[in-house]
Amino acid sequence: MATQIKIIHDVTACIYKFNSDKPVSKWSFQTRIEEKTKDKLVAHLKATSGLIERARELGIINFKVKLQYRRNVPELEFPKGRIFAIDSQEQFDVALPLFQDKHELIGK
Repeated sequence: MATQIKIIHDVTACIYKFNSDKPVSKWSFQTRIEEKTKDKLVAHLKATSGLIERARELGIINFKVKLQYRRNVPELEFPKGRIFAIDSQEQFDVALPLFQDKHELIGK
């Protein structure tokens, strides 16, 4: 039996103001992840997630998007979920297959 590829992925988006620990806006949505590079995925999320509109409503003009991911099922040591940053293409290449099974993408 062939492995089924997940087409729709859960994404949590958060907007943080500079030097703030808590988001000023947070929402969830589903998206297709067909991009094979980190930069293309960031551009796709900017265009389809409502991020630009929500930032504009909050008066935020300059912003950058950070990608992170976490397991949907928390580990004992990390009851709120351990979050992993995606800062490079190499980290994106490692994370991309994980979105297929029990991992959530976070756009911050």
